[in-house]
Amino acid sequence: MSSSTSSGEIGCLVQKLCAVVEPRGVRETKPGLVSQQPQPINLRVEGDRLVAEPAARPEYYDPSDLHLRFIDRRGEKLAVLAEPVAFFIPEHIPDPSRLQGEELWAEVTIPKKGLPRPIRLGVKKGTDPIIPLDLK
Repeated sequence: MSSSTSSGEIGCLVQKLCAVVEPRGVRETKPGLVSQQPQPINLRVEGDRLVAEPAARPEYYDPSDLHLRFIDRRGEKLAVLAEPVAFFIPEHIPDPSRLQGEELWAEVTIPKKGLPRPIRLGVKKGTDPIIPLDLK
């Protein structure tokens, strides 16, 4: 999705990224079980990994809490944040999510509460190091 306005603002592409995490002690919520609320989580960084651990379960469901969902990507089950992380890319930059044979990575900060905040994007091919993208 790109946007521009007549007030001179620069248009941009909003890229929504699935943040893959390493779940520790977090159970997958099975679809169809209405009485089973998703487990709230806390995030922390361990080495170069984003780790999700169970948070204290509140008395009532709070949609502002962070939650996980589990997806299947190329036969591998991955834990991702239920809400994608938004990254804004100037409209003159080619969409980096369309790169073939490369993975899109984001460097993020982890606040005490809320979604990770993206700092910059990079691409990784196989076991090569992550190469930051020039998005200026």
